[in-house]
Amino acid sequence: MTGNIPWSCGHITTIGYDRDIDPNLIDIWLTPERRKLIPNLLKRRTYVSQTSCGICGKKMMEDLNQVLKPADNGFEVKIDRIFECIKKLSEKQNIYPRTRGSHAALLFDENLNVASFSEDVGRHNALDKAIGNLFRNRTLKNARLLVLSSRISYELVQKAARARIPIIISKSRPTALAVDMGKSLNMTLACAFESKNLIIFSGENRIKRE
Repeated sequence: MTGNIPWSCGHITTIGYDRDIDPNLIDIWLTPERRKLIPNLLKRRTYVSQTSCGICGKKMMEDLNQVLKPADNGFEVKIDRIFECIKKLSEKQNIYPRTRGSHAALLFDENLNVASFSEDVGRHNALDKAIGNLFRNRTLKNARLLVLSSRISYELVQKAARARIPIIISKSRPTALAVDMGKSLNMTLACAFESKNLIIFSGENRIKRE
């Protein structure tokens, strides 16, 4: 998401890499129309997104807050439905019970139907895959609620914000930077504590207790 214009598959003409140079470097070609909308991003020399746990510094955080658009209001969910969603995450995790070494991301639509699920050894990768599935299917606009097996870091808030997902629920507490970013972007961040307790850090207006 850049400005008020959402990304779509139609903005990308080609994605590929050169086997002889470095298969870890991915080249993405955008349409001329899309390039005209993001001149500032094309000129910058710092990273816009990342998958590591490191912090890029104050300048990075300021840049992100300028680029990302605050989440819209309107979508609300009952607290008991949230715990149902958390339970579904555990039910769908096939790798973690066997390895104790993977993370998962589960996305729901506005009716709280499962929209996308992914597991990976990395929590950032799990979310990237879950969002990517919807992006490829052109249904990312339907995503409303994200459940994570890991703690909420600011990078994960950033990814959810770009995907226009207003609610993030996790099984672990968020970092301070994640909460600050969530508040600045009008997002709902919460974590499940024990079986029926929910700690809400921002965006409490989206969670209905009755």
